[in-house]
Amino acid sequence: MASNLKSAKDLVVFLGKSVIACLESMVFTIIPKPRKNVAGEIVLITGAGSGLGRLLALRFARLGSVLVFWDINKEGNEDTCRMAREAGATRVYAYTCDCSQREDIYRVAEQVRPFLLPVLEPEYVVDKIVDAILQEKVYLYVPRFISFVMFLKSILPVKVSLLVADYMGALNIMDGFVGKNKKE
Repeated sequence: MASNLKSAKDLVVFLGKSVIACLESMVFTIIPKPRKNVAGEIVLITGAGSGLGRLLALRFARLGSVLVFWDINKEGNEDTCRMAREAGATRVYAYTCDCSQREDIYRVAEQVRPFLLPVLEPEYVVDKIVDAILQEKVYLYVPRFISFVMFLKSILPVKVSLLVADYMGALNIMDGFVGKNKKE
C-alpha cells in the first residue's frame, strides 16, 4: 500500500511539474530566453585549421570560450589560433592531430587531458563512429539510450524531458559507477 501511495505521489508531482514546464515553454515562445553564456567554457574544435572549424573557432573566440583546436594541418591550425587571439580569445590551445588515426587521437588526448575528461570508453566510441560511417547513418547517438532522449526532445519541452528522465531514474543511472582498474 505504501509503495502504491509513493508511486501515485510521484506521478502527481511529475504531472504537476510537466504542466508547469509546458506553460513555461509557451511563455518562452513569446518572450525569448537569454542565450547561454559560454565565456570560460572549454570548446574542442576538430578541423579548426580551415572551413567550418575555423569559423566556429572565431565565433567562440568572440564569445570568450577557452578554445582547444585539433587539425592535421599545423599551419592552418596555427593561423586559426592567431586569428582567434585577434578576435579576443585569451586561452587558445592548438594541437596537430590526424583524427583519422586512432593512435594520434590518443596521443593528443593525453596532452589535452588536463582540460577534457573522456566520458565514454574511447574504443567503444571509435567503433560506433566507424560503424555509423560505414553504414552511412545520418545520425549517431552514443550511448544508445540517447536515441530515446532525442525522440523525447523532439516532442517535449526540455524541462519536461528532464522531468521524465528524473521520474524514470535516468539521472541517477551512474550513481553506482566506480570505473575500471587501469591496465598496467
